[in-house]
Amino acid sequence: MNDSEIAKKANRCNVTIYNWRKRNNLAPNGWQKLTAKELQDIREMYYEGLNDCEIAKKINRSQETICRWRKKNNLIPNGLNRITAEQFQDIHEMYLAGFNDYEIGETIGTSNSNICRWRKANKLPANAPKGWQHTEVDESEIQPEDKPWNDPESLFCDAEFLEQITGKPVRRIENAN
Repeated sequence: MNDSEIAKKANRCNVTIYNWRKRNNLAPNGWQKLTAKELQDIREMYYEGLNDCEIAKKINRSQETICRWRKKNNLIPNGLNRITAEQFQDIHEMYLAGFNDYEIGETIGTSNSNICRWRKANKLPANAPKGWQHTEVDESEIQPEDKPWNDPESLFCDAEFLEQITGKPVRRIENAN
């Protein structure tokens, strides 16, 4: 049985079971410790520059397992450090041309999260996807009758419906302007 199943049977929280197992040096059911060969392979792949996800796929383990191993060994994640100086220049040019994180990542051959980290590190806002138009809405232009809580057909106003769905009393506000 796993921690969740044990917790349900014992009428306890998952964390309680986890802590009890850790205090008694018991590995969770279904988990297997990394073998010496796996540890060696992980170490080699890490120093080759593979990230946690890539390593996990190659040895058929979870990304979390690789992340725990890396943190236990005080190693930083491989990611942005794998982008070359030429790629940084390409990323910057593509960003200025209006490409979004996903499009840049696909073109460069890295994840959009790497591009997002690069963009945030350079304090740059996200570019919108192609064809997406962002329009600012001035709240003062919205008429009171257009607000959903003032529309009698809106679920915001249907207290009886909300009470029926939630099974809890709903406080009624007569005039929400």
